[in-house]
Amino acid sequence: MSELTPDDWGNLIALYHFTTPEAARAIIDTRTWVSAENTGEVYGSDRVDGQATGYGTAYVHVILPRACVTLDDEFPDGEKHYRFLPADAFIVTAVPNDGLTQPDW
Repeated sequence: MSELTPDDWGNLIALYHFTTPEAARAIIDTRTWVSAENTGEVYGSDRVDGQATGYGTAYVHVILPRACVTLDDEFPDGEKHYRFLPADAFIVTAVPNDGLTQPDW
């Protein structure tokens, strides 16, 4: 996906892909992802402070059209994990997981 249209804005989802600080920096610097999955998909959580923090101490914040994500797991507290193709993601930023709270948007 190369650009968002006005019709997309109401159907976006913000996700957080947890990884190592080095991998997060590489994703930001190169705008490419290396997936460990044979499908080429990567995973993201809808929460910055949930179960996904176990996958790394840094995260890459992305937005995607909801049509481009597939629900992979849902936890009792409501947290959801999704899988998506990196080419569909718009990278917002990468930050260390240092107790920041989830953006309210």
